[in-house]
Amino acid sequence: MEGETKFNQLEQINYLFSSDLKAQKQIQSKLLSDYEQVSKENKVLIGQLDSGSRHVEKIAQENAELRVQAERSLADNKSLKNMIEQGELLLQQNAVQKRDVEQNWEEAMNAMHDRDAVLEKLQNRATGLT
Repeated sequence: MEGETKFNQLEQINYLFSSDLKAQKQIQSKLLSDYEQVSKENKVLIGQLDSGSRHVEKIAQENAELRVQAERSLADNKSLKNMIEQGELLLQQNAVQKRDVEQNWEEAMNAMHDRDAVLEKLQNRATGLT
């Protein structure tokens, strides 16, 4: 009987170890499955991160190019503004020269008119003497 009791106890212990082993295998299988799923998700996230990083780099490069274009445009605008200011100055100088030429022309016209009047008087005197 004593042998039978020990045998029964050993069977119970064996059964408990077997069921613990099955539970451990199930837990290990679940952990492995979860690890593989997390690894897959991690790879997807790393791919998205890489894609996002490339996108950020592309945007940064485009931003740098746009800054260069903006600086060029600003320089061009300053140059054009300078040219316009020089053109306005030339127009003002031309207006002054035009006014001077018109004044000289008017004075010349008055002088010719006076000359013509003097010549007419001289001609009238000369014809009256003959």
